[in-house]
Amino acid sequence: MTMKKLIILLLTILFLQPVSAQNFSRKFGKITKDELEMTTYDKAPDAEAVILYEDVDIYYHFANVITLVYDYKIKVKILKKEGTSRGDGAIILYNRGSSDEFLSGLEASSYNLSDGKIVESKLKKDYIFKEKLDDKRTRVKFSIPEVKVGSIIEYKYKITSDYFFSIPNINVQHSIPVMYSKFNVAVPEYFKFSLNVKGYHRLNIQREQGNYNSGGYFFNTNIVSCEAEHIPALKDDSYIWCLDDFRTKVEFELSAIEIPGRLSTLYSKTWKSVNEALEESSFNSNLKTSYPFKKEVMAIKESSMSDREKVRSILKLVQSKMKYNGKYALSSNSPRQAAEKGTGSSAEINFVLHSALRDADFDVIPILLNPRQYGRLPLALPTIEKINTFIVRVTLNGEYLYLDGTNPHSDINVLSPDLLVDRARIYRVNDENGWVNLTNITKSVSAISVLGNINDENELSGTIRRIYTNQAAYAFANSYEKYKTKEEYIEAI
Repeated sequence: MTMKKLIILLLTILFLQPVSAQNFSRKFGKITKDELEMTTYDKAPDAEAVILYEDVDIYYHFANVITLVYDYKIKVKILKKEGTSRGDGAIILYNRGSSDEFLSGLEASSYNLSDGKIVESKLKKDYIFKEKLDDKRTRVKFSIPEVKVGSIIEYKYKITSDYFFSIPNINVQHSIPVMYSKFNVAVPEYFKFSLNVKGYHRLNIQREQGNYNSGGYFFNTNIVSCEAEHIPALKDDSYIWCLDDFRTKVEFELSAIEIPGRLSTLYSKTWKSVNEALEESSFNSNLKTSYPFKKEVMAIKESSMSDREKVRSILKLVQSKMKYNGKYALSSNSPRQAAEKGTGSSAEINFVLHSALRDADFDVIPILLNPRQYGRLPLALPTIEKINTFIVRVTLNGEYLYLDGTNPHSDINVLSPDLLVDRARIYRVNDENGWVNLTNITKSVSAISVLGNINDENELSGTIRRIYTNQAAYAFANSYEKYKTKEEYIEAI
């Protein structure tokens, strides 16, 4: 090959290279033909959809009040029919007492190719719905029109929150892969947050100093930012307690507020400070609630039963008097009122159980925990926010008896699997001795015996006997409860 031909070949390759590269945009509202013509994501060929970009910007606004602003943008490519459900979105807003969260700037569109042209279909107000989930949460749902295989969907919104002390978690990883993700969090110098980076995908977290100058307010800011590319999808697994434990994400927890010359408040940094905060809250006063079933408790206390039988009888009494409403909680406005109504949260039922055992002169203490479905308590960062409920423990002749009143089939050391966590905390214990492993508090047995006979016609007849103890018996009892009659159960098996 002559030198002239070689130069021509090299120039041809250089000119062709930009043409072959895909043109993807990271600007909201700008959609490219390359994005719409994309049919698969090479790093996850089976993906139903892929997030082309996700942008989270969190900052504070100072005026008459301090507010936290959460600015969110996302663009998603639909690759398969299963991915069209991504066109239905939901935003949770929290409202507690005088503090609220407000949604603004919700915009959403789908984009499709029609005769080689990009056609935009905008979200209309008729497809935005608001529903109140409970007294603390409101859900805003929306449905983007014209979402189909090949579509690009894009939406953005802003949440302005009075909860300036609570920065939302930033989930970098999702159930579908992410091509590009970035976030930027600017925190005033007066607020100190602990940063917890979780997950297996390594993040390049950047920190720098900035400043705020608006409306006569001037102060420095601490900025945490990150850009990440090609984050794989997080796939569920039946053996995982809480999928969110393995998600690549960043958590923020307020550790202190320090305003020079005015205010200096420390929040939970150690288990000692967590315990102190609980002791000063309604949690501690609820432990001293007056027990509403005093007569029945005193009758059990004065009976001739053994102490272990008395503990079990008090547990069964509470379970018979109160029905669980399905809500995990750490505190309550009035456990006594819940007992009078006969229904309550996990906190209300176990506050009543704690008080009943205390009235019967047993050595009882709460065991703080996070149910399996909500993830493990962090070892390195003590926190109140991650504690969602508690059970009670009785110390009897050197033996520990663990009790929970929410399920009528639970018993001494037999709990709902969701409560059998490997990290729970003993209330008021501040050091490393405060950890409790609840996964091995009792032994369970499933035994099957067959007594049969084969006759001359080779027909087998006989009896199958199954025996379950502890957790195995709990599982069977909950399963059997689903059937209306014994005959219906026999029909099922």
